[in-house]
Amino acid sequence: MKTSDTANRQAQKSKFLLKPMQFIALLLMGIELGVSYSHLMQLPGKSQLSVAMFIAVQTVLIQYKIGLGIAEIGSFLAMLIILWLVRTKTLTFYLTLSALLMLIAAFLVWGVFIEPINAVVDTWTANSFPDNWTSYRDRWHLFHLVRLVLLTIGTSSLIGSVLVKESRST
Repeated sequence: MKTSDTANRQAQKSKFLLKPMQFIALLLMGIELGVSYSHLMQLPGKSQLSVAMFIAVQTVLIQYKIGLGIAEIGSFLAMLIILWLVRTKTLTFYLTLSALLMLIAAFLVWGVFIEPINAVVDTWTANSFPDNWTSYRDRWHLFHLVRLVLLTIGTSSLIGSVLVKESRST
């Protein structure tokens, strides 16, 4: 009987923690998805900027990356906790795992492709920039589009993991 009581208490604790962690993960993924979507919305306007204006805009916009990094770390940690809490609920587990893998892939796209472009653009001035500066701009937007797709899939998986109804036997 004690084992059953302990298991019930553990299940209640997991249930109590699951919903807040799902809320946090969804909120933070939503922030990341929104920022990623904003890059798509900026594309038409930014493609018409002069190099001097592009550099000025990038210098201002790039300042949010620390806040976004905090959101990515927070959603990553929240999803790890969720995975541990739902480890016996197959569909919820795999949908959450899918979301986590999409988040990791999006982070890798940023680290491998976008951040190196940011580092190069950070060295430019209105009087000192490469002739092919538009190729940097275009690649920056392309890789942000890749992130948008990954984060859309990840956020959709995370929403699905919250909405799915598992049978009581799982």
